[in-house]
Amino acid sequence: MTRGERTIGWVRTTDLEAGSTVESAMTPLSETRIVAASAPMSQVLSLLDEGFVFTVRGEGLSGFITPSDLERHAARAHFYLLVAEIEMQLSSLVHHQAPESAIIAKIERRTESQERWEAAKAANRDSRPVEYLYLSDLKRLFLRHVDSLPDHAARETLDDVVKLRTHVMHPTKPMLGESGPSELARLDLEIRALRDHLGTLISEQVSTNLVP
Repeated sequence: MTRGERTIGWVRTTDLEAGSTVESAMTPLSETRIVAASAPMSQVLSLLDEGFVFTVRGEGLSGFITPSDLERHAARAHFYLLVAEIEMQLSSLVHHQAPESAIIAKIERRTESQERWEAAKAANRDSRPVEYLYLSDLKRLFLRHVDSLPDHAARETLDDVVKLRTHVMHPTKPMLGESGPSELARLDLEIRALRDHLGTLISEQVSTNLVP
């Protein structure tokens, strides 16, 4: 709803009853969740559980975001980057702390990975064996040979990252579970905390000259 050139509120069509006025069913804009159009996805996720949020650009409203928008590329890209960052961090930690024999043993259990690894060696490409591991294999090697996670909850988050990767990479897999946006908001918060912890571990490696 507008008053003059100013937006003052909004109405759900399902709230309109026979004989009622639009104004009586209106939710004032002052009671509505609003974010900048440039707001990070993490901020939006925490607000979507109540339905939707309006976006503002410049001096006026520019649109709105609904839970169903979390199935679109912007949300998938956000989580794709988070998962990719965790994957690279695990790769670095496993490469420098797990025995190479253990890494190669994981490769040899997967025909496709072994063929790619053997082809790289035959071509004298400067490749590290850890780069031919699946994320699930990186997780197992990390937990066995590194595992400096602070608590059981962090290990569960690592499991969630492995599961989430499938949904992020394949558009046929839904991002939203039965718990709705609140589940993605929780995952986002916990994965970013895990990322920060792994980043600290890597920094400690650098400071102790474990990483060349």
